[in-house]
Amino acid sequence: MRRVLSVIASILLAAGLLPAAKVRAAGTTGIQFKSISAGRNHTLALASDGTVFSWGGNYSEQLADESTSDRGTAVRVSGLSNMASIVATGYYNYGVKSDGTLWRWGDFYGGPEELSDISNISSIDSRSGHILVLKKDGTVWASGDNSHGVLGDGTTDSKYSDFVQAKGLANVIQVATGDDHSLALKSDGTVWAWGDNYYGATGLGSEVSVPTQITGLSGVVYITGGEDCSLAIKSDGTVWGWGKNYYTGADDIDEEDSPVQIEGLTDIKQVKCGGEYNLALKKDGLVLGWGKNNLKQLGEIAGTTVLTPTVIPDLTNITMIAAGNGHCAALNSSGNILAWGYNMFCQAGTGSFDTKSRALKIDNISNVKSVAVGAGHRLALKNDGTVWAWGCNGYGQVGDGTKEDKYTPIQVNGLTDIVQITARGITSYALKSDGTVYGWGSDLDYQLSATYGEYLSPIKLAGISNVKKIAAGEDFILFLKNDGTVWGQGNNSEGELAADGYSLYYDSPVPIMIPGLTGITDIAAGRFHALALKNDGSVWAWGYNDYHQLGADTTYTRNTVPVKAGIDNVAYVSAGYDNSAAIKKDGTVWVWGSNGCNSLGLPDNMSTVYKPTQVPGLNNVKEISLGLSTTLFIKNDDSVLISGWELTGSEGLYISHYTPTPAVSIDKLKTGALVVSYYLGVSEDGTLWAWGDSEDGYFGNMSLYIQKPTQVKLLATAYPKDLNYDGTVDLGDLALLSRCYNAKEYERLYCKKYDFNTDYVIDVYDLVAMSKALY
Repeated sequence: MRRVLSVIASILLAAGLLPAAKVRAAGTTGIQFKSISAGRNHTLALASDGTVFSWGGNYSEQLADESTSDRGTAVRVSGLSNMASIVATGYYNYGVKSDGTLWRWGDFYGGPEELSDISNISSIDSRSGHILVLKKDGTVWASGDNSHGVLGDGTTDSKYSDFVQAKGLANVIQVATGDDHSLALKSDGTVWAWGDNYYGATGLGSEVSVPTQITGLSGVVYITGGEDCSLAIKSDGTVWGWGKNYYTGADDIDEEDSPVQIEGLTDIKQVKCGGEYNLALKKDGLVLGWGKNNLKQLGEIAGTTVLTPTVIPDLTNITMIAAGNGHCAALNSSGNILAWGYNMFCQAGTGSFDTKSRALKIDNISNVKSVAVGAGHRLALKNDGTVWAWGCNGYGQVGDGTKEDKYTPIQVNGLTDIVQITARGITSYALKSDGTVYGWGSDLDYQLSATYGEYLSPIKLAGISNVKKIAAGEDFILFLKNDGTVWGQGNNSEGELAADGYSLYYDSPVPIMIPGLTGITDIAAGRFHALALKNDGSVWAWGYNDYHQLGADTTYTRNTVPVKAGIDNVAYVSAGYDNSAAIKKDGTVWVWGSNGCNSLGLPDNMSTVYKPTQVPGLNNVKEISLGLSTTLFIKNDDSVLISGWELTGSEGLYISHYTPTPAVSIDKLKTGALVVSYYLGVSEDGTLWAWGDSEDGYFGNMSLYIQKPTQVKLLATAYPKDLNYDGTVDLGDLALLSRCYNAKEYERLYCKKYDFNTDYVIDVYDLVAMSKALY
């Protein structure tokens, strides 16, 4: 495909039909923003030209980009212009145009659509399942879930297709929604509330279904609602709150049935309620926060809970704030957006952090020799013998002397002349050229030493030397010595150390020899089982056997002595989560054990493969990496085959390969590794690549939590023309479009929309048209 596209491109370049340089969209540099809004897992921004940008979670199409893929860069929403205000909610959005019309998108409604049953709108607010609309005549209208009387019409009847007027309200200047309650601010400075009173959220002492004035509260100029609390700013700049006072700054977790002043807040001009935290913007442009900080929603303020308003560092000259479900955004006086907090769904907008359907190059490391992956951390061994690591670091498994997670590769302390690395769970290991072994991270099962705990930097493992290979299981490690014997250390609850009798279930804090094994040339460790390859080509296995991963004629759920697997003439072995694989000397591939998602590549969809079974038609394989639901087969020519689940396509969807199939995600790998659905590989030039589902967030250049407010990035090209999100419109986008035609899916809207010249073929001419259609 690439060669064909290259030839076509050369012809069209010569004919002047294709631009000689990559096409970039104009107008995305220097954009000024005037408003922001944070939803549950996504964020919106209103530009000064009346267009809207979106980024973050996209499960219910709330980004309106014809996909459900999360996005980590801000991209203009197609079809919206002349917008005056915006509101992001849980899974959908509302916007008001300058002509007073109401627009909605997301929640599987598709692209922006006008709601024609209401007009003359001044402003709106929506948080959970209902929307409040303030009309230019000062009346309030509502629609949505009304099980708690939040619509204000005196009933609990929900209204989803039309709007009802909230009773008894006039001269309203602002509306605000909580999860299950509603608020209105009148021009005389009084606040009115209705809906659910859980934790005292209405400030009325009871649930009501019609707007009722909150007594004792006057001179108010701004209101906001939260999950179970409400906040108000008075004309003197003080802030008053009611509801669950865990969020309102009090020093205990209780409730306030009526408004109380929040100490430490003066000269405030805006407040926002997040999920379980609050933000306040001062008139001098500083931002304060209090409440929960477990997701860094309060930035670099210390502690997981902050009960008094505290200034958030690195925020100055701020003009507007927004608080989502753990993620935050702020607009500064220069019209730029800063974001911080939870970033699981790319909602911080500081860079791509979504599931990767194509391999992503990790740019800050090269000359890589091999890789290893743990439960949430990654290792890379460079050709110079140094080890680099990144990812989760709660037990020191990254090896930099701290417990701080690392989002980019850093060099592991004190390791040189390393020839092999391995990792599993929350522990890392390295083998030096002199036959000694080093480890770091968790020692909770004594897999590193006799001292129960954790090591933040590598330590030399005592009692073992002359090692030529290591293999790591979930909480144990195996050593293959130069004399052909195998030793083990750590957890033995499933017989991983082949220690029978009284020692079963007891961990070993020192290396012990696996009995009955001599002449061993290779080893492999699964989650709770192990394999050893003898010089005669036989395979021996021990440990956990619930899925027949030992491959032997035994029905025991565990074997505490090595047993011979039913396979001979083997040259290579590999062990996975609860399965095993081998390459015979004749080049054929054999598999056994757990076959979840058909990951072992056999045509028969068996959940368990009871004995070593040949994978039909597969040969010339040099390396096998077994994951929970996927297997990577790397062939002698470095091409990659995948069996089981693979993430593919522009929307990052899973597809299932029932037999080994050429990978869509990446073309060639020198070596690779995977855990669950995260893939890591080394290319021929020694560069490092990653793709797949990284729920913990560590692709190598991204962050799960953004602690320091960071400027939101704008994609250089206006979606949806840049279909592969690389910032350019080029042949890569054409390749994605061509799949629509090749897969005979032309009639799908996604494909048909980009047949610009209506010739019923997606080709280079459509790419040219795409470049002309940019913003």
